[in-house]
Amino acid sequence: MSSDSISPFAKAHSDILSVKPETPEDTEKVVMELKTRGNAAFKSKRPEEAHLLYSAALDLDQNNWAIFGNRSAVNEMMGKGDEALKDANSAIDLNATWAKAYFRKGKSLACLKRYRESTEAYEAGLALEPDSKMLKKSVTKAKELEVKKAAEAAKKAATAPVAKKTQMSAPTMTKVTSETKKNGSGDVVKSKSDGLMKGYKKTKDGKTTSFFTMEIDEQAKDLIGDIAPKQINAPVEDPELMAQGASVWNKGGTYEERNRNEWGEKFLRDSIGQVKKLEVEGGMSITCKEVSSMEGESSVVLRQGKKRYVFDYELKVLFDIFSTDSGDVVGSGELTCNDFNSEAEGECDMTISMKTGKEQLKTWLKKKAVEKMVNDLWLTFCTEFRSQH
Repeated sequence: MSSDSISPFAKAHSDILSVKPETPEDTEKVVMELKTRGNAAFKSKRPEEAHLLYSAALDLDQNNWAIFGNRSAVNEMMGKGDEALKDANSAIDLNATWAKAYFRKGKSLACLKRYRESTEAYEAGLALEPDSKMLKKSVTKAKELEVKKAAEAAKKAATAPVAKKTQMSAPTMTKVTSETKKNGSGDVVKSKSDGLMKGYKKTKDGKTTSFFTMEIDEQAKDLIGDIAPKQINAPVEDPELMAQGASVWNKGGTYEERNRNEWGEKFLRDSIGQVKKLEVEGGMSITCKEVSSMEGESSVVLRQGKKRYVFDYELKVLFDIFSTDSGDVVGSGELTCNDFNSEAEGECDMTISMKTGKEQLKTWLKKKAVEKMVNDLWLTFCTEFRSQH
């Protein structure tokens, strides 16, 4: 294969794609690197690149259910429902207790417009993880969509016009006479018709035509309507789209994406840094010391004339717990939120790990303070994102 025919994504990752691991340890390292790069490409909305990297990883490790799940998400993003479903089922076959595989299956079935099965897949995942907010929301939305689509189909069937059957006249059997003339080379037969041969018929206006020609009455024409080709007018400049931020060239409101990563990261770091002495009932308060890790992105997307605000972050925040009375530090820990994104709807899943202090503080803090703090931040982030961009 010439270098010109190689995918630009393959060229960009040739360093890892060209590696041929010889030991199980080396294979594990290469698979992990391919998965990490695939995740980065997926989050940056480069599905073709992510698909290439995940597929390369699966070539080395066909038992990695998590990567099958990731590739299912990529296929679903690209609208390849059948392939997404195949990957989700592969993940389930490898690990039937992994709830996220059923979430991926539900998404792929929804992509295929198999709404009843989509609901069932989400419900199967929820049975494995009853506390998953993501699956609870998915089941609720899937049921609503299932009812909506069923109602639309019923309405369409009830209002569809019933076309009147068009009667075709029976074929005509007629006689054919012939005359024969002789010449020096033998007999030559020439035929002339006194009527119509088999397979022909007369139309209402007396014309002769093929038996397969269909005559359409006026009622049928009314049902069919005007089917003549129509000119497609080019999109014109839309002031409303321009006001939404569409570029000058994008007069039709087609897909356009604008990076807002710098704004998103700064806003989150500043907001989290302002959490000082957050009062918690029970004589304690929390102070966020620093953002130990932040990965993700923000973007404004214009698609088919509609503006969307998309963001997806993974956050890790170090915090201290203080006694309100003495002011002493009674514990410290780390908050992790892996789904601070535009689809969370203010119900972000999070975990707390205690580094010092009593372990039982973990559940109490999550319910009494940290959960509200993160979800309030989500709402503020959404509000500011929309108002400033």
